[in-house]
Amino acid sequence: MPLSWADGTQMAQKPENRVLKILHVISQLGQGGQETQLYYYIKGTRDACDHRVVALAQGGIFKERLSELGVVVRDLERRGRGDPHRLMRLVMEIRRYKPDIIHGHLFTGNLYSLIARRIAYPMGARPPLLSIRVTTRPQRSWMVDRMEGFTFRSSQMVIVNAHALREEICENYGVPPSRVRVLPNVLVPDRFQIQESREEIRRELGFPEEAVMAGHIASFSPEKRHDLLLNAFSQAMIRAPQIRLALIGDGPDRKKIACQAVELGIADRIHWLGWRDDVPRLLKAMDLTINASDREGSCNAILESLAMGIPVVATSVGGTPEALDQGRAGILVPPNEAAPMAEGIAKLACDALRRKSMGEAGRRIIQTRNSPSEVLPLLLSLYHEVNLGREVSTA
Repeated sequence: MPLSWADGTQMAQKPENRVLKILHVISQLGQGGQETQLYYYIKGTRDACDHRVVALAQGGIFKERLSELGVVVRDLERRGRGDPHRLMRLVMEIRRYKPDIIHGHLFTGNLYSLIARRIAYPMGARPPLLSIRVTTRPQRSWMVDRMEGFTFRSSQMVIVNAHALREEICENYGVPPSRVRVLPNVLVPDRFQIQESREEIRRELGFPEEAVMAGHIASFSPEKRHDLLLNAFSQAMIRAPQIRLALIGDGPDRKKIACQAVELGIADRIHWLGWRDDVPRLLKAMDLTINASDREGSCNAILESLAMGIPVVATSVGGTPEALDQGRAGILVPPNEAAPMAEGIAKLACDALRRKSMGEAGRRIIQTRNSPSEVLPLLLSLYHEVNLGREVSTA
């Protein structure tokens, strides 16, 4: 029986001996959720596709990793905002490579892909454009919002990582549901098989032996709401004095949050771990994790917690309820409210059996929804579907 997408659309089948040329356009290749997904997309489908990547900024950890796979990566020097030289270099790359599909990633990658595609092919058939969005609609200027809407409507297909984003894009931008597909984030099982013991990792990190450790994994940026997190944590400590907090990440708001911790009198309960490339290993030392964001798609930090069997207390935004199976793998709380979050943190901190049952549920969810064997066939099907549409329309 043919496999289908979640909306019932039948998966396209790969034509025999057909290797598709995919040009990916992304804003940068540093450490980030979509950069990680791009790496998994390419690594898992390189036998069926010839991938090339254009990054709109230089360097980054994933430039090295993609190059190690034998992928051609062009990173373009930025010479100020709206740099026309960068756009024209992308146009030249499209003309040289002649891709079957242009795959944009996130707002900047999507927009540059759209404009460069039209310049590279001013007349006649153009390669289809795939766009990706991985977070709910942020608050920003009406002009930026209109540009994103135009990009989505001009794309042959829009990829999202949660059903909440699909509904939002169809409703707010007028994109037909048939042109928006939900592609779950890929999690590679090997990454979550940690050989070291929980006790060894906790000793190395300096966690107290008796502490219930809560982790928060996010860049220190406004939408991640570290301020809300600290307020909730300070309240949760009253009911659960054994709890400690580990902050994993870095960013522009870190100093401000450090000052807030001092003002709340909780600085001695916080472990500042900074940016790390071994998050699954750190998660093995945790008892629960927290997500306080104002907006999310399908948050990698949440998914990684579930993959490690760690329950989550999270704001009910974007794709988070879907990720937690409506509360089966964690506790959902309203956004921008410290008291309900504090209550959820305290409940999990004081109930080891509940943490265990939710953690086991989370691990099962990831195994059935986010493994490469589940996600990558969907991606390949989508590539062949949009390419088939192009070939039919230009025949």
